[in-house]
Amino acid sequence: MIDFILYEDDWELNDLIKMTILNFLGCRQERFKIYDYNNYDVCSDNYKIYIISCHDYKKNMQIAKSIRYSGDWSSQIIFINDTDDVIVHNKLLILDNIVISSNMKERIKCAVVAAYRILSFKKTFRFMVDGEIYCIPYKDILYIEKGNNQNFSTIFTTCKEFEINGVAAYNKDKTSIYINNINYCDTSNEKEYVKIECILYEKYNNIEKQISTSNYQSDTTIKLEEYLKNVEFTIDNYDRICKMYTSDNLYLRINATDINNKTETYQIPLLLNDTCKK
Repeated sequence: MIDFILYEDDWELNDLIKMTILNFLGCRQERFKIYDYNNYDVCSDNYKIYIISCHDYKKNMQIAKSIRYSGDWSSQIIFINDTDDVIVHNKLLILDNIVISSNMKERIKCAVVAAYRILSFKKTFRFMVDGEIYCIPYKDILYIEKGNNQNFSTIFTTCKEFEINGVAAYNKDKTSIYINNINYCDTSNEKEYVKIECILYEKYNNIEKQISTSNYQSDTTIKLEEYLKNVEFTIDNYDRICKMYTSDNLYLRINATDINNKTETYQIPLLLNDTCKK
């Protein structure tokens, strides 16, 4: 659950912000609520996005300080002001400071999308042991100790259309792969699909080998962005050792088919952040 907490002294601006939130999240499955700042219980355990705007600039600062000084540094704070004061960003660590202008509506949308993505990122450490998947909230982890015989590399992509993050854990005999963050960056793409296929595969000596797949097929259409944010790949005890991977042999292929049976294909090269130890 995400709570949007609004502090506004301009009713027209208040309605604009609410409409922006509803347009972005109204058709999604995630639960969210919109509250007035003066009627909100700050003790709630829900994720919070504060949108603060009043003509008294000092009042904005005072509200933001009270949030941070209470020990809340995880909630996202968005300012809407008559002025662009960079000091606000440095001192209070707010997400954005939007100046009232002609393109304000688009700026509000971008800030809401950014805040939502930050809070929606899975805040759990997931791993597999003997075929069972375990989830531990990051806040419950004191530290992680790495064994001398186990090494880690970060998996990522430089593709402009997609943001992908994961990890490869390996020793001399095998590799485990976990990818849990796949974001489609083209938020302007409104296309919906009835079938989506995600294939994680490797290419070695000009031979392609499928590692894992994730599929969606339904009469109900879905946007690519919506589907991908719930896709995860967990491969344990994979027989390919890490040193066999190079910068161009691990890929994610996405086939998205619309209601007219037209398929769009994306092939995304995945990189490791360092060279595996030989």
